[in-house]
Amino acid sequence: MVFVDTTTLLAWARDPAAAFDGETARRAGALMSRLERGGTDVAVATASVVTFLNAVPKQEQQLQVAVLEQALIIFPFDAPAKAHAERLYNNAAPSLKGYRREAEKLKAHLRIVAPALHRGVETFYSPDPDLRRLAAAGGLATADLPSPALSRERPAAR
Repeated sequence: MVFVDTTTLLAWARDPAAAFDGETARRAGALMSRLERGGTDVAVATASVVTFLNAVPKQEQQLQVAVLEQALIIFPFDAPAKAHAERLYNNAAPSLKGYRREAEKLKAHLRIVAPALHRGVETFYSPDPDLRRLAAAGGLATADLPSPALSRERPAAR
């Protein structure tokens, strides 16, 4: 099972309100296609889904949630995830220097990374180097979004 961040979800879902360059959308789409072809389970944090739904008209939100629940596993920020967030915050202080002036960003990133830590995902995909650094500080394997050319290759056999 792998985990994708908010940017990847929004770019893959082609959220028209999100200001992504075409390259990020292509890379997110290529990653998600490769994972689907390989039969890999893909998870996302509830916080990412909420961010996505903020741009969806209210009358379409229930349908969009149903679509996301079919395509993805949605991890909540529950009590065990909160405990992981607290441990990560306390143990990863040296790697959090870039966040010192951005408390809200750190809080948002912890709500994305902690559910992945709690569920023990294999790889955490994100185009955001700060988010990958935080996930790596928690012990997760991280990866940037692959280029579309790499994603067209056949997935490795498991």
